Amino acid sequence: MTERQHMRGCQVEVVTGLIRKAANALNTGAQEITVWGTGTPRRELLYSDDLAQACVFLLNLPDSQYDTLLAQEAPPLINIGTGEDVSIRELAELVARTVGFEGKLAFDPTMPDGTPRKCLDVSRIHALGWHHSTNLEDGISRTWELVRHRLVHTHRTVRVDPSPSLGSGEYDGLVAGISHSAF
Repeated sequence: MTERQHMRGCQVEVVTGLIRKAANALNTGAQEITVWGTGTPRRELLYSDDLAQACVFLLNLPDSQYDTLLAQEAPPLINIGTGEDVSIRELAELVARTVGFEGKLAFDPTMPDGTPRKCLDVSRIHALGWHHSTNLEDGISRTWELVRHRLVHTHRTVRVDPSPSLGSGEYDGLVAGISHSAF
């Protein structure tokens, strides 16, 4: 396993995993959360609403612009993203601040880092006129607010692991609540 951890049969990405860990630590009063790897790999993140807007943008392109995507000199592929990346360490610090976790982030270098960098070339979609509108901080904040809202309004709580590091555990609503709505 690299960044994805199996949890109740679903894959947990880095953002959902970090939010889960920070919320778990708040819930238990833990003073430290463990983050897999060194924190140096870099990831590009795109808020789900921006992805939806990009798809609608592409679907509504005039035929003349759309046809340029199918030209022979380049494959008919277009990357949708921000073209910006952030280290896992910076992301973990942002999630901790957003959630209100003030404890220590402990990076575990014995666990795998995964691919050193994942960042898309978004020059084609930018040349067509589309750019993301949600910055990383706002996306994380919106995601956290959605999680908090769903937990409060569904009367669900986070049942915590024996330790604040990644591992097995039951989490009512938290992962399902954020996996469909953000990042």
